[in-house]
Amino acid sequence: MTNIYEKGLSKTIYVNGIVVGEYVTTGDPQKDIEAAHEIIKSKGLHKETTEVDAMHSQANSFANTAKELYERDLRTVPIRNSMSMVPFVVNAAFSIEIYLKTLHAISGDKVRGHSLVKLYDDLGDDIKIIIQSAVEDLRRYYDVEGGTEFADCIETLDKAFEQWRYAYEYEKLSYVGFQATRFVYHVLHESCCRARPKE
Repeated sequence: MTNIYEKGLSKTIYVNGIVVGEYVTTGDPQKDIEAAHEIIKSKGLHKETTEVDAMHSQANSFANTAKELYERDLRTVPIRNSMSMVPFVVNAAFSIEIYLKTLHAISGDKVRGHSLVKLYDDLGDDIKIIIQSAVEDLRRYYDVEGGTEFADCIETLDKAFEQWRYAYEYEKLSYVGFQATRFVYHVLHESCCRARPKE
C-alpha cells in the first residue's frame, strides 16, 4: 500500500473533473496542499471565497449527505436501513443550523448557538419574507400538512442536532419527520440563494 505522504510521488490535480496540473509530493502534506493551491492559482482557477460562500457551501454539504441517506435508505416503506436515521437527522439539522447562520451573515449579523428556533426567530423581516416566498414555491414538493407553519417545522427540529448526535444517551428521542425536515433544509437552501447578493 502506498503511503499518501510519501515523498516523490506524482499527483494529478483536478478541478471539476478536469486535469489542470501535476506536482511531486514532498512528504509534507501541508506543503503539498500549498503546491497544489499555487498551481490552481497560476492557471487562474482560484476564486476567493467569502465567509457567506463558505457557510452556504458547508450547509449544502451536510444537506446533500442527508439527502443521499434519505434517498438510499429511508425513502421506502419499510425503511431499507434504519441505521441511517441518526446520521440523516444530524446532517439535516446541522445543515439547517448553518443555513440559518448563513442568512444571518448575509444580513451582516454573526450569531452563535444551536437553537434553530432562536436562530429563525432572530432573523430580520426582510429575510423572513424571502423564506416565506420559498415556502410557497416548494411546499407542493413535500408531504407537509397544509396549514403547517414553517416556524412549526423549525420548532420540531429545534434540539435535533444536539440530541440526535448523542442518540445513544437517550431512552427516547424527539420526533423528527422526514418530509418536514427535507422541506426545511430545501427552503433554507433556496432562501440563501435568493438572499445572497447577485454578482
